[in-house]
Amino acid sequence: MAKEAEQTARKRVEKAMKITGWKPSRLAKEAGIAVSTLTRFLYRDPGYTLSLPTLSKIDEAVRLYLDRQPFSPQTIQWRLEYFGDAGAALEPTNSDIITIHVRGAVQAGHWAEAMEWPVDDWQKVSLPRPDGHRSYFGLRVRGPSMNQVYPDGTILVCVPFHDYDHGLEDGDHVIVQRWQSGQVEATVKELRHGPEGAVWLWPRSDHPEHQTPITLPRNGQDHPEYDGTDEIRVVAVVVADYRVRNRKGAGDG
Repeated sequence: MAKEAEQTARKRVEKAMKITGWKPSRLAKEAGIAVSTLTRFLYRDPGYTLSLPTLSKIDEAVRLYLDRQPFSPQTIQWRLEYFGDAGAALEPTNSDIITIHVRGAVQAGHWAEAMEWPVDDWQKVSLPRPDGHRSYFGLRVRGPSMNQVYPDGTILVCVPFHDYDHGLEDGDHVIVQRWQSGQVEATVKELRHGPEGAVWLWPRSDHPEHQTPITLPRNGQDHPEYDGTDEIRVVAVVVADYRVRNRKGAGDG
């Protein structure tokens, strides 16, 4: 699964450079990400992949590049080649309704391997705009370990950390990623501040196996893409959730 996630991300980055003609340093600059993040992924660390928020920033950079190009059959082809039917996921969100694409799944309350689904498997959802942030993406909850808040199958509407306009507060629900032995794992947890500046990431579950918090390490400096360290970091904030209510007897004859 990790290999598939890496290959999907690599194809997208290579396609972004092909369409724009940018080298990695220019792509990183336009996307607002660290050059070292991109070069590590492309050249130095075969087990390293890019987070969903980072890929979203690259997508946005490509969209802005295409928006600046004269309208022509070539730019239409580039849009279809890069975004496919998912292009609507990156449309400006200045209306009361937004369209997001559910790009992957996240285990609620415990670590699980993080990966983005292939673009053909993204699920498009339109819903009321939850706030005034610049960009959003969706993740589907798997498992019961955050079940006091998000039942299995709930869609989380997330804002990448770099686009989140507010400071993190007690009770915020956040997407956390952990790099360990070349694997990228992700979970959703509730953030709480403790004494002496400690920050805890708590599950919200009635399951006995999911009652232990973890500490969010501090890096001692601000970083535009995440909060935490290279090993454990908050990469997005949950601003809304969406679920379909399953009625008893639905579908019975």
